[in-house]
Amino acid sequence: MIIIMKESLKALREKNNYSQATVDKYLGISRQMYIKYESGEAEPPVKVIVALSKLYKVDYAQIIDNAAFLHFLVSFL
Repeated sequence: MIIIMKESLKALREKNNYSQATVDKYLGISRQMYIKYESGEAEPPVKVIVALSKLYKVDYAQIIDNAAFLHFLVSFL
């Protein structure tokens, strides 16, 4: 799941034109921690996933669920 999640985290951030610095400040975490989430080195806790879903105005499943993420990607083709 981390591979899909890291791809969705980066895609959502870029789609919304946010820098990693903007997102880590919103979450109240260090940039290093956010980079670990986005690179797949660490899996974000539920509270971070919920906060990201609010920031990006998407269902949390779109961040963590493979099928939801694939649907999200296809919507941009």
